[in-house]
Amino acid sequence: MAREVSQESGLEMEEAVLTGLLTFPASDGQDDWYAIVYLVTGFRGTTRAGPEADISWIPTVDLPDLPLWPGDRVFLPWLDQPGFFSATFRYERGEFVGHEVAFYPG
Repeated sequence: MAREVSQESGLEMEEAVLTGLLTFPASDGQDDWYAIVYLVTGFRGTTRAGPEADISWIPTVDLPDLPLWPGDRVFLPWLDQPGFFSATFRYERGEFVGHEVAFYPG
């Protein structure tokens, strides 16, 4: 993870906290997808543009204005809670149809 963050953003992580696991079950003939969620709480360096994206800082209050998947809008507030979460997000034909979540104390 640290190598990927450095390669894509130019930042060196100093501290990251494992906060969640997201599962996206197969739908529309696709394979299952899993996302492991970390909250980076310490870093050094300066962001730089990479081959996959332009990197820029976005104030937390402005996140809802970004073109996010509907499930992102559900789980992003969980990053402010202590502990760990595990969630399943279901999409059918590209449409968000619901989620289930379990929270575990930290």
